[in-house]
Amino acid sequence: MELVGFATPAERDVFLLLVGIPGVGMRTALSILSAMSVSQLQEAIIANNLPVLQRIPGVGRKTAERLVLELREKIGAIAPARDGQVLPVLDEALRAMVVLGYNRNHAEKALRTAFDQCRAEGITPSVEQLVKLALRLVHNAA
Repeated sequence: MELVGFATPAERDVFLLLVGIPGVGMRTALSILSAMSVSQLQEAIIANNLPVLQRIPGVGRKTAERLVLELREKIGAIAPARDGQVLPVLDEALRAMVVLGYNRNHAEKALRTAFDQCRAEGITPSVEQLVKLALRLVHNAA
């Protein structure tokens, strides 16, 4: 038995859907969630984008087809965020930090912290604000 944690309830919900698919175990589900965000996974499945899914380590053609077949109807029911703008802003900020050369996991943690700080102050941050604050957090932590 292993303990698994998630950054958002949506990630947990998607994980539970993934492990419910025959042939998809805990490691494959975690690999999928590490490779892409919930919204990216939703888009790939709804668009039947098998090549994107096949780029995930541990996901071949058959698994990608099974993901689309099993999740097409279910994955749309999972709310990507509390408000419609949260995930696109976080996703774009994450892409920017990865392009700048930051590790995806470290960048994601810094961006979530930055986002939470902004929300605590009552601010809905832009991509630029998130990246600037996350960069400060990364450099202060180093």
